Amino acid sequence: MRRSFIIALTVFLWLFVALYMLRLNHLESQVRQIRSTYEKFVKRTASNVSASYFQWDTMYECVSENKSEELEKWLEDLKHSYPLVEKAEIVEVEKIDFELYKITSSSSKLVFHMAVCNDDASLCLTDRIVLLTVDAQKLLEELGISQIKIVDRGKDFVFGLKYARTIPVMDHPSWAVPITSSAVAFLLSLLIESRRRLKALVKESNLRKVQQALLDITERYLQGTKIEQMYQFLLEKAIEAIPKAQGGSVLVKKNDRYVYTAAVGYELEGLSKITYTEEEVRTWTKNKPYSINRQKYIVSVDSRMDDERLKFIEKFGRIYDIKCNINFAIEAEGRLVVLFNIDNFEDEDAFDVETLELARLFASHLGILFTKAKLEEKIEEQQRMMEYLS
Repeated sequence: MRRSFIIALTVFLWLFVALYMLRLNHLESQVRQIRSTYEKFVKRTASNVSASYFQWDTMYECVSENKSEELEKWLEDLKHSYPLVEKAEIVEVEKIDFELYKITSSSSKLVFHMAVCNDDASLCLTDRIVLLTVDAQKLLEELGISQIKIVDRGKDFVFGLKYARTIPVMDHPSWAVPITSSAVAFLLSLLIESRRRLKALVKESNLRKVQQALLDITERYLQGTKIEQMYQFLLEKAIEAIPKAQGGSVLVKKNDRYVYTAAVGYELEGLSKITYTEEEVRTWTKNKPYSINRQKYIVSVDSRMDDERLKFIEKFGRIYDIKCNINFAIEAEGRLVVLFNIDNFEDEDAFDVETLELARLFASHLGILFTKAKLEEKIEEQQRMMEYLS
């Protein structure tokens, strides 16, 4: 009995050491995945902020003409829309060494260097930029990542930031030696606890800490609402908030085709049978990231479709009822992934520049929503694989 106990204890100790080594490899691999995910998310956030506020005629005029009161109002609006931005300031520079934005860091903060351009980015100020200070740790928490934290001194992360692990790992397998007096039951409970912690890591990646200042759209998503339902919820909120908006739709790229995933004012079940190519979708935005279209343009675009799809769009999409339309082409990694449409059925002049700016906010959140969903899928896939290996 005693010999069997010693043999069993030895086997369990070796299993513990093997689990430790696997755990260490898992954490290192996870940090590499987190680094890649965090870098993409930060770049996407910076791109969205740039597109939402600094590729814009209004902001260009405010900065170039030193309209301090109006500029202060828009910068406050920016911080309200993006609560992670702690500070926004105008800085004079001798030369700009980037196109639209650049990302650096200062201590544990991210710094977005934003060029100020007009709507189509054909004109940009060369002597002034906007510096946005962003809490790097909160941005990490926004992704639901708790395995590491941003610190002033630590290992290299991204954009000059440093990190430290929050999950303790023994430095040497010899730490397992004191367990020699443990019984088999204790060792089993330790293994069970280790497995529970591994599963907890998977669950933690799916959690999103709700920021108090975020909009209801983001809060609903972080509570676990499915992505397809979030598209519908965001669209409904947009229709409620945008003046004279009476209908709308969201098309999402799936398997190289664009499919209706949300609709207000239309029959979604019928529209979901219609798909488009990227070339067709881009014609709706006139090769620009956004546009305001009148009835004649809308009819001319859709009249070029094949007869079968045209019948569906006439029946379920009320194409000839649309008088005015706003659409945003949302891109990720250089590819058009989402088309966001807002429609009016009564007035060809229903939407103006002010309406476009309000719709821009919803389009920006839609882009962030799509990007976060894709990042979560990648993280979940990696963690499932790591759990399987464990």
